[in-house]
Amino acid sequence: MQRRITKDLLTYLPAKALPALAAFITVPIYTRLFPPADFGNFALATAAAEFLLLGTTTGFGQAAVRFFSAYQLKSDLASYFTTVFGSIGLITFVAAGGSSVLLLLLQPLISADLYPLLWAAVVLYIASAFNATLMDVLRGEEKSRWYSVIWTGQCYSGIVFGLILVLGFGMDIRGLIWGQTLGLALMIAPLIWLTTRPIALRQACYNPDNFKQIWAFALPFTIGNLAFWTLSLADRYIVELFRGSYEVGLYSVAVKISSRSIQLLVGLFFLVPAPIISRLWEEKGRQATEDALTAFTRMFFLMVIPAVVGLTVVAAPLLHLLADEAYYAGYPAIWLAAIAAMGLGLSDLGSSGCLVTNRTRLIARNQCLAAGVGLLLNFILVPALGFIGAALSALFAFSLLAVLQALTSARYLTWRWPLSSLWRVLAASAAMSAVVLILQTGVRSDTTLWQAVNLLLSILAGALIYGLVLMVLGEITLSKLFDMIRVDHHQRASSLAADERGQE
Repeated sequence: MQRRITKDLLTYLPAKALPALAAFITVPIYTRLFPPADFGNFALATAAAEFLLLGTTTGFGQAAVRFFSAYQLKSDLASYFTTVFGSIGLITFVAAGGSSVLLLLLQPLISADLYPLLWAAVVLYIASAFNATLMDVLRGEEKSRWYSVIWTGQCYSGIVFGLILVLGFGMDIRGLIWGQTLGLALMIAPLIWLTTRPIALRQACYNPDNFKQIWAFALPFTIGNLAFWTLSLADRYIVELFRGSYEVGLYSVAVKISSRSIQLLVGLFFLVPAPIISRLWEEKGRQATEDALTAFTRMFFLMVIPAVVGLTVVAAPLLHLLADEAYYAGYPAIWLAAIAAMGLGLSDLGSSGCLVTNRTRLIARNQCLAAGVGLLLNFILVPALGFIGAALSALFAFSLLAVLQALTSARYLTWRWPLSSLWRVLAASAAMSAVVLILQTGVRSDTTLWQAVNLLLSILAGALIYGLVLMVLGEITLSKLFDMIRVDHHQRASSLAADERGQE
């Protein structure tokens, strides 16, 4: 089990690591092309597209992952595809049409700088809805290599297209949104072919019972995802309300750096566990599913905790290296956003019991409760603390969400934390942070070159110390590490039922 989990995490890693690298490349470019106010409007427009996506179609993407193995087992994939694609098409065009009407009605109330970006965001939403659902189907099919290749390709192509539109054709910051849209739209046709090529899609494949099952699963998720938007994106609008687009720009760049580092790891635990856990639940039952969940939790601790600790230590020098001087004041939000992202990842693992038993209403209820608390905290803290208040609110709300999801799912699936691994990881992370702090103070950083050298040395030394301490404590060994990496790449998910302790 540990072998397959490690293999899938490593296979999906490029889909997160390479886009994260792109963010570190683009932040210096974007922050020098556009002032904080413009970048703040860009963040507000893309947040609107994210709101539409979360509030309409992402629940069906979750359903696509959850039910693929079930429909495959009963040889009914034609109905599965018909229901998923038909639902996405209907919802997307209704939402896009409604949004267009709303923009026309509200034009007098929207700033002239933001209004054209919102129109571009509607088109971005349409491309994102179809693309994201097809990518979720790819996850359900467990085609991890294809997922990584396509996700990375469309990320970089969107950046290239955006820069061409801005630098080559003289567009304003809207060019970045249109570039993203083009990068996503060009991959839709290849994704349809890749996901459905063995299946003949026909209208006769429609089944009312399947339609009801998928919608009953997806709609509560959609409501919960709307709540998620209030947790993760609405704070930008609250900061705009009380502090203006300048602070939105500071906050957005800080969160972008954090999300493209910590969330590249946390994102792996959104991608990998769901299809494996769903298949295990369908094929092998509760015990095998709980063993997999424990293994995923151990890997989460090993990968995410040191990343959060490391980013906390290097937050200030990292922002100084990457962004223009006008953005430096936003660095305290980086480490707060990193801890919030870790809470979000734990909440997703903690909700596994409700996920496999199709109790998405409980997941949505917890998301709504945490969102309500986060929203209240934003209105209390942002007027006094600005964007730092928004970051603190997110940290508390995501931590609360993790607790709620774990308590609710415990009725259906036991989430066993590997506590001995947790303490070893914390000890190794503490040793790593001490070494990094010594390097940060001991190595000069008075020029851009030395800032880069300082940061690179800190990362390399921190990783080395972390790994060495884990080996000394017995958490990992070289033989186990090589054994996990040398996994049969053709191993099917049905072999995951092997007892993990027997493998060790």
